[in-house]
Amino acid sequence: MKRLAQVVGVRAGVRTVPAQRRCEMGAAEPVKTGDDEREEVLEYLRNMEISAQESVVAVVKALDSAVEPVKLTDEQGAVLLEEQLRRVRAAETDEDARKELQKARQAMKVLTKSHAPGPRCYTAAITACALAGETALADQYLQLAEENAVALGADACNALLDLPKYSSRGLNFLDFMRKRGVEPTEETYNRLLLAARDAGDGVLVLRIFRKLKEENKATAEHYQWTMQALATYFSQQNDFERLFSTVRTMLSASLPFRTDEDVPQVLAAFLRYIKSTDDADSARATAELATLFWEAAVRKPSSGKALVVPPQSAFHSILRIYALTGNPGGAEDVIVDLQERNIDVTEVMRERVTEAYSSRASSA
Repeated sequence: MKRLAQVVGVRAGVRTVPAQRRCEMGAAEPVKTGDDEREEVLEYLRNMEISAQESVVAVVKALDSAVEPVKLTDEQGAVLLEEQLRRVRAAETDEDARKELQKARQAMKVLTKSHAPGPRCYTAAITACALAGETALADQYLQLAEENAVALGADACNALLDLPKYSSRGLNFLDFMRKRGVEPTEETYNRLLLAARDAGDGVLVLRIFRKLKEENKATAEHYQWTMQALATYFSQQNDFERLFSTVRTMLSASLPFRTDEDVPQVLAAFLRYIKSTDDADSARATAELATLFWEAAVRKPSSGKALVVPPQSAFHSILRIYALTGNPGGAEDVIVDLQERNIDVTEVMRERVTEAYSSRASSA
């Protein structure tokens, strides 16, 4: 049987010389025992050149085409799969990630010929599937692990939360883990909470946060994520009373707002309220809250850091708020904000400043 390093052609970054050629050069080929050869395989896998893009494929081909099967341990197989997992993580596009996942899939297929993959192998394979968004393949590996009585740990379960099929289960996912003898970790709760927040599911966010409090696991970061989710959720639901209360609470606690999610959603809700109310005092109070919100979410975070740049819709909303409530000073400040961020000030934006002056004059 050809030695694995010879078939692959590289070892620790150095191309090997075939045995026949070394003999011609006067170097005797030492006799290898089975244990020596297995150790060499492991050493090779551990020292693979990360930059050699085809090294994993070459190893898999070598294992697959060996005249006599190379018996790998779970550790050796895991080294191979974890290297491929690293490549899935490093993929710059979804297409690249899927291509790398196919290599991991082939590696897993070859490994099953030499030994029954253990927890590390299945964890690496499932994580690669989750990162590439391949739910069906992740389900397949999960089922195979169960059929082969391979006990997966929290890392494998948590990886599944990258897939909407599992993250959307919310607190039911905790039962999914515990039925498999796995206790949820802090990362489990973090992933569930962030998934619910990013999906805009305020109800689920509250349920998860309350569960964390019941189990004395709630942190300041969990509270921050929950309040961010509620700000966006109440904005989308036009639940103005709860939205105003949430924003005030976040401002008083100096909690950060998400630039691309909270800022445009909250300002759009403020604007809808102002346009819908006949109460001039309530409209002005809302505009004042919008000013405090803008100061905290857009202006204040820029101190000593890169300027915060929310979506243009946020600038249009705050300018429209100032135009409707007669605040030309606030509108002019927003124009300055735009210029500081090298954003083109459109004619419509300048018209909002003029409208703010007219609105103030008419209400005087």
